[in-house]
Amino acid sequence: MIVIPGDTPAETISAIIADEVAIGMVNSKTTAVRVIPAIGLSEGEELNFGGLLGYGPVMKLRDKSPAKMILRGGRIPAPLQSPKELIVHKEIKACGSPQAFSSNILIFLIA
Repeated sequence: MIVIPGDTPAETISAIIADEVAIGMVNSKTTAVRVIPAIGLSEGEELNFGGLLGYGPVMKLRDKSPAKMILRGGRIPAPLQSPKELIVHKEIKACGSPQAFSSNILIFLIA
């Protein structure tokens, strides 16, 4: 969970999320990030969530704008989980027709 100043631009928030997605892709893991813009607070102040939820300091962010990278609109590919995906792809090419593929994939999944 990251508490950030409330006036943080959307591009910076997008870059934080993209960094987390890239970490997950490289490590072949599902990852998440909680970004909480603290409206009206600046870096160094503390945001109290109340009760058992606790509190968090408002983090300092870099001054450089990630807008150039974010506005490219790139995509981060899904990680390759196992060689099974490659084997299924070869089966599709070898079969030729969708009907033949469906029977072969059934055998592949059972085996």
